[in-house]
Amino acid sequence: MYRRFHVPAAAFVVMAVVAGCATGPAGNITMDALWYGTASDGAEAYGVTRIGIEASHEPSTADLVIDTDGYADAGTGAAWNASTYSAAGVALLAAGQSPVGTTIRFFADESIDGPSAGTLMATGVLAD
Repeated sequence: MYRRFHVPAAAFVVMAVVAGCATGPAGNITMDALWYGTASDGAEAYGVTRIGIEASHEPSTADLVIDTDGYADAGTGAAWNASTYSAAGVALLAAGQSPVGTTIRFFADESIDGPSAGTLMATGVLAD
C-alpha cells in the first residue's frame, strides 16, 4: 500500500493538463493526476491516477452540487476531497459562472490523497 502525495510542482500540473486531458461526452473530461509518495518499504513510489469530472448546469434548480461519491468509491483521502471542493469553487468564481443549478461530479480510478492536484481539478472544471 502506498501513501500517495502529489508533487506540488507547477510543471507536473501543466504536463498533466496538456498530456492527460481527454474529452468524452459533453460535460465530461478525464485527466491524469501525477503522484509521488513512499511505499511501505520506504522506497520511492510514483504514478498516474486517472480522474474524471462531469459538469452540468440546470438554472431551474437552486442548488450547487459537488458530488464526490466517485471519489468515496475509490477511497480518496481527506486532503484530496477538501482540495476538490476548493477547486470547484475557485473554478466557478474564475469562470464568472453562477453556482446556482450547477452539478459537478468527480471520479477517480484508485485511492489517492494529497492537496496539490487542486489546480489540476480546477483546470478540469474550467475546461468542462
